[in-house]
Amino acid sequence: PCDLAEAGQSLCLPRFSTVPDGKPDAEHRFTDSMSMLRIADIDELEHGLTVNKWGIGEPSRFGRDSAPRQDALDNETGGEGLDLIIAPGLAFDRTGHRLGHGKAYYDEYIRMAHMYARIHALDTPTVLALALREQIVDQVPVEQHDVPVDVLISPDGILKDSQ
Repeated sequence: PCDLAEAGQSLCLPRFSTVPDGKPDAEHRFTDSMSMLRIADIDELEHGLTVNKWGIGEPSRFGRDSAPRQDALDNETGGEGLDLIIAPGLAFDRTGHRLGHGKAYYDEYIRMAHMYARIHALDTPTVLALALREQIVDQVPVEQHDVPVDVLISPDGILKDSQ
């Protein structure tokens, strides 16, 4: 399998659930915020995620070596910030606003990632979204806490690029 570290890259995946690792019958709840946890390699991506009761694969809190996983925004676990955040959405407009799933996880996380970058003198992560044609609308409803994406790509090309 491809070793991301050998390629000079790292991949972090979101974790929302409070399900205890290795306890499939335990109560699953969403937390108030998400974290982005580093995975070791492609094999772990394909076979090592814990599926929560909503069918979403998430990295466990601990790696194969039983040590806590690196959280991208946590100094205590060796967090190094992020270069790129791929944000999901139900709908997007050409100004980069996105309609999420209603919990504001990504909006809050993007704000935290920007703050982490400023505090640690890092480049601010680029926020990218991929959208199907059917997901592009004239305007999505925007609330004060909503954070637009920097880059929006659809089958018709780059619809927004603030870089």
